Amino acid sequence: MSLEYYKKQMVDLRAKLQKEKDAKKKDNERYAALVKGASSPSSKAYYRKSKIDHAASHDRQIESIKRQIESCKESIGRAAPHPAPRCGCTAAVGVPVPDQRR
Repeated sequence: MSLEYYKKQMVDLRAKLQKEKDAKKKDNERYAALVKGASSPSSKAYYRKSKIDHAASHDRQIESIKRQIESCKESIGRAAPHPAPRCGCTAAVGVPVPDQRR
């Protein structure tokens, strides 16, 4: 894929991440209001449990998007052109770099 494709994907993923964070915040506020306005202890417990479950779902989705962003960053690194051979490395011409630990 092209470098432009990955850059666009990165922008889209960051927007998706922000949207998911906003959705989590909105759900937390909504469930907090439901808990506060609940008339019976059982409904309060139900709303609290629902709030925790939905927050965990949002957290899993946020982590998934973060992993996608990291993967996209790695893809950009692979798709980006390597610096000119004058940098001293031989990776630009496909020759393996010798072990420097000796």
